[in-house]
Amino acid sequence: MDDPSEKTAIVILGMHRSGTSSIAGTLVKLGGTAPKSLMPANEANQLGYFESIPIMELNDEILASATSSWHDWRAFDPAWYNTKYYDIFREKAKTTIVAEFGDSDLIVVKDPRICRVAPFWFDTLKAAGYRSRVVMPLRSPLEVATSLQTAYGFDLATGMLMWLRHTLDAETESRSFPRAVVYWPDFLSDWRAAIARLRERFDVTWPNAVDAPHVEVDQFLTPSLRHFAQAEHEFATHPDVNEWVQLAYEAMFTLARDPCSRIPLITLDQVKGEFDNGSTIFSRVLFATQAHIAKLEADAAAARIERDAMALERDRLAAEIERDRARFDALALSQAVLLGQLGSARDRAKRRMGDAQPTTYRCTHSFEDVNERLRVPSRARNRNRQKGSISLDREISAAIKSPGAEAMMCDKATAAFDDQLQTIQASGESIRRNIVRLQAMLTADREAAKADRIGEQTAAPSIHAREADNGD
Repeated sequence: MDDPSEKTAIVILGMHRSGTSSIAGTLVKLGGTAPKSLMPANEANQLGYFESIPIMELNDEILASATSSWHDWRAFDPAWYNTKYYDIFREKAKTTIVAEFGDSDLIVVKDPRICRVAPFWFDTLKAAGYRSRVVMPLRSPLEVATSLQTAYGFDLATGMLMWLRHTLDAETESRSFPRAVVYWPDFLSDWRAAIARLRERFDVTWPNAVDAPHVEVDQFLTPSLRHFAQAEHEFATHPDVNEWVQLAYEAMFTLARDPCSRIPLITLDQVKGEFDNGSTIFSRVLFATQAHIAKLEADAAAARIERDAMALERDRLAAEIERDRARFDALALSQAVLLGQLGSARDRAKRRMGDAQPTTYRCTHSFEDVNERLRVPSRARNRNRQKGSISLDREISAAIKSPGAEAMMCDKATAAFDDQLQTIQASGESIRRNIVRLQAMLTADREAAKADRIGEQTAAPSIHAREADNGD
């Protein structure tokens, strides 16, 4: 008997793409508490999932600890409940429940993965002070498999085996709890009637009255939610629908109509036993093959990545080669320009050297003429000085002999000496000017020749350096 102080957890148990989100969303709009960390809507489910991201992640960890996954259609290993993981994950789950729902009296817990580990969550919710009430949406397995194929890429046969595993495990583990199998097309067409039956079976009161005009729910639940609709006769004759799937679906449909019937339970037990045995026998081979296929796919993906990387490297090298080619062409052009400049510089140097030869010749002869001119006056002056000296001696002697003429002779000698001195000075100034002019001419020619040599020396290393760069 339920403890009156217990809170209520409406647990939605159903395979992915079987209508779990629309039922959970409706219960939330009627006043049930949704988790705080909601999975966001996306193209695959535009109205939202109404499930907790932390709970989903925790379920993935639980399945992984038992070497399973949400798309594994093998039976969950019951020995896991006797391992250390059970206690570790139950404490984490209790903490997650409190974090996601606080102290709400009516919560909506939904994650299709719970179907695989339902006993774990029933125990955890009870430890957290909740009584569990189970809603199991029922949708055609062919529609579910088709939706899974579109959303996740599973083939139809695999999608139906996944539906079978989730459905059988959820049905078996929820038998001891108040529950309701809800045929999803009926729920879409008349959600009020379905919710009224849930209220009666679960002994719960929805915070928002069902008989009120719930425009929001009416807008939320539309026939357009049922994608990939299949007629019943198509399901019965489809080649990918195996006998186990068909029997389980028919039994669940009977439970949706008559929850107290025992006959469907017998059928479901039989199907589950055969499915579990068959999974044990064939799953090892099949999963080994799938693992091999997964490895091949991973290798192919790695090869594609490597191919793409090589293509990028090829493009990079091609671009680098193109840049090097352009740089080489530019260097070749620069080399040609420099060679032309060097040739022009050499030609100018040769011309200047040729032009300088007559000037040099003239300067040389000019120096010789100057020297000769300097030597001739010098010899003449020497002779004149000798003559003057002899004459002066004579005059001095005469003056000595004739004291009256002494002053006259001195004046005459002084004047003659001054004339000779002025002549010598004028000749020296003319010679100096000629020397300065010749030196200026030689300096100009030497500077021009030096500039040409420097130009040649500067141009040559640049050309050699560029040729060396091209060689690298």
